[in-house]
Amino acid sequence: RRLTRGSRLRRRLRRVRGRRAQMRIVRPAVVHRRRERSSHAPVPRSHPSSLETILRDTVGGTKANSARFGAHTSRDEAVEGSFAPILRAAADVNGWFGRAREAVDGAMPEASRARAHHLMSATQQRLANELWEIFRAATTRCAAFLDAKFRALQRPDDFSSDSAIAERETHACDAAVDFLRALASKIRQCLDPTNAAALLNEIGEEFYALLFMHVCRFRYTMIGGMQLKLDVNAYVQWVLATVTDPACVSKFERLSSRCNVLVVGDGALTSIVDELEDDAEGEHQAEIGMLKNLRL
Repeated sequence: RRLTRGSRLRRRLRRVRGRRAQMRIVRPAVVHRRRERSSHAPVPRSHPSSLETILRDTVGGTKANSARFGAHTSRDEAVEGSFAPILRAAADVNGWFGRAREAVDGAMPEASRARAHHLMSATQQRLANELWEIFRAATTRCAAFLDAKFRALQRPDDFSSDSAIAERETHACDAAVDFLRALASKIRQCLDPTNAAALLNEIGEEFYALLFMHVCRFRYTMIGGMQLKLDVNAYVQWVLATVTDPACVSKFERLSSRCNVLVVGDGALTSIVDELEDDAEGEHQAEIGMLKNLRL
């Protein structure tokens, strides 16, 4: 059917109106308001309570594994089953904060960064206690594993024999050092250098308390005292390679020196005790007296 000129004009007008209806025309004032809102956009974040839940659930979910530490628990079973999950959870939370900072610094207008950093700092402070619980769990589990190995593998006759001079560390010492090295490696793998060093220092302090308690479980002949010094020196080497806190390192080095009260004859005992006590103070003087009383 032929269209009149008026019909063609009306059809063209309808097409133009249809296209306009499909277009979304935004007024300049609306554009300005959107730009204002985008300059105050929130930092991309997970809700703090969800991060807290992740950390708590990870600690609780691995608690049963650490409760079963015993003579037959292998190094890898302990590290991967009880330590790796909580270390990875802490690493994930810290990694999220790092990525969020990069997003803030790279994508947000400079005027809004201070507010964003303030929100992130508040969230991080809220999670600080949960992260500390992660560290505390790792420290106490380390001591629990080592104590289980000491009780299972260290024999009284390791230190009470007069048969032969010791030539190497005891089996219990080998197992303890092997575990400590594996755990330190896992900690460095999962955590950033600052947090890894802090956790290893805490483990060093906890291990010293456990080690001295373990030493006091036995009585020592002169040869047994030499065996103990071999073991303690192996622990000192691990500490020197792993712990960065000078005070903690000094504790282990001084313990090695104090073990000399177990390897000298009766005639030299008084002089060595006096010398060690002059170099010690407070509770460490008491340790010297306790070691002296362990002589057979």
